[in-house]
Amino acid sequence: MERHVLVILEPELAPGFKLAGVEVREVATPKDLEALLPELLESDRYGIIIVEKSLLDQVDARLRNQALDNVVPVVLPVAMKGTERTSVEAYLEEMIRRSTGYQIKVRG
Repeated sequence: MERHVLVILEPELAPGFKLAGVEVREVATPKDLEALLPELLESDRYGIIIVEKSLLDQVDARLRNQALDNVVPVVLPVAMKGTERTSVEAYLEEMIRRSTGYQIKVRG
């Protein structure tokens, strides 16, 4: 079975991903994401779901944890707005810790 990559983000960020040929679902609010996520977590269509971190951070904690703990599809929160990151190194460290379970230090 072929699995696809899906990107879920706010409408103003979608055009670049669409031009790159990535499947995109636009959501305007965290409530829209809350309504969409359960269906996607049950779907066999996607292997990876990339979600705008600022949206996922505002979703109900139980649903957010379910999404982040899901094995397939893997849900990856990605900060797509530059103001949300304290530093590239800290962001990478958190992504690696979440995906591997190990804390590492990234040198800049």
